[in-house]
Amino acid sequence: MDIFYLMHRNDRIAVFAVDNDSVLSFKVNEDCCEILPYGVHDLGSFANWLEDRAIPTVRYETLGNGFSRLQFLLNNDSLSLSDSYWTCPAGAVLSWEEVNLYNNSFVSTTILDNFDEIETIAYKTNFVPSSSLKGDLAKKWMIDSNGDRILVKGSYLQNALQSVSEVLAAAMYSTCDINYVKYHFAWVSCNGEKKLGCKCKNFTALDSEFIPAIDIVNIGKKANSESWYSYFIKKCNEHLLDVQHFMDVMLCIDFLIANSDRHLNNFGILREPVSLQWKSIAPVFDSGNSLFYKNTANSFLPKGKELLKMPVTSFHKITSKQLKCVSDKGCIKLDSLPSLGTLEKIIRTDTSLTDFDVEERIRVLKELRLFFEDFQNGAKVWSYQYQKDVISNMGAF
Repeated sequence: MDIFYLMHRNDRIAVFAVDNDSVLSFKVNEDCCEILPYGVHDLGSFANWLEDRAIPTVRYETLGNGFSRLQFLLNNDSLSLSDSYWTCPAGAVLSWEEVNLYNNSFVSTTILDNFDEIETIAYKTNFVPSSSLKGDLAKKWMIDSNGDRILVKGSYLQNALQSVSEVLAAAMYSTCDINYVKYHFAWVSCNGEKKLGCKCKNFTALDSEFIPAIDIVNIGKKANSESWYSYFIKKCNEHLLDVQHFMDVMLCIDFLIANSDRHLNNFGILREPVSLQWKSIAPVFDSGNSLFYKNTANSFLPKGKELLKMPVTSFHKITSKQLKCVSDKGCIKLDSLPSLGTLEKIIRTDTSLTDFDVEERIRVLKELRLFFEDFQNGAKVWSYQYQKDVISNMGAF
């Protein structure tokens, strides 16, 4: 059995024991209750938090060094480039200044998620930040020549549409008035071949940590009459953050690029880690599951009313209903967005796509703009009656 401290910077928040990949005990320092991760209050909730912090199984199943996901996390002190939490083995004399990934070097593999080339030694001082890197895509952290922490990501399938979607979304947000993560194309090594991927600078720092929305909605208790969306807005308002305009813009752009995945882990707020004061909503990131990235080559994409009924993992189950959350229909200006020609150039960067694949996605982007214009003009694009009207006007597409 191994004993660890749960740390936030240099504060010992709690002590816990692990044996055979199970958390057996968890005792909180009563002087540090307010620093606990949101949603953590007992053994069970802490075990879930620690499990969720570890690298996802889908990216770790090929590891050949004999360590489990939890061991890999703890061997790297559960450090992350998202927040100031970490774990310290009992008996070790370590400080936040010695271990944090913002000031100290760390191991970066040549190939995305190629953990076989890493000799994972317990309690070493040269850490592997991928041990806490979430998401299903192959990825890695690296440090560039300027000292910036850079996230490099691959794509899920043979095409590079997830990376294309990130770059395309950044182009869309560049015409809006909210903060967003700037993604750029990058060539990456993945599964033995060079592929088109993307990269971006880290948006957290020593004085700014990310708290995902899933943790924020775990604060207090939501009334049955409240939606998760309104509850998130309310919790932000309680901390003097007005996030409504940001959420409006994000949900509108999600609709316009056919983003199918705006769950509660890929947006949130930035917090000052010493004062614990909420600073701002975090910049938009993780728009990669857009543009029908999973569809096979040369396949027809949904059109007309089917685009309005596409499933999404978010506040609602279908994409058009996401617009029901938007309070300001004029939060973005359609004529200010990048032209379809500009977006086509971005999509064509992925040379694995056929002309048909590109043309289908440009058609989808055009149709979504027409639907959005209807929405801005007062149409309830999620309603049955509106979808009946779409059928009678299919010639417009």
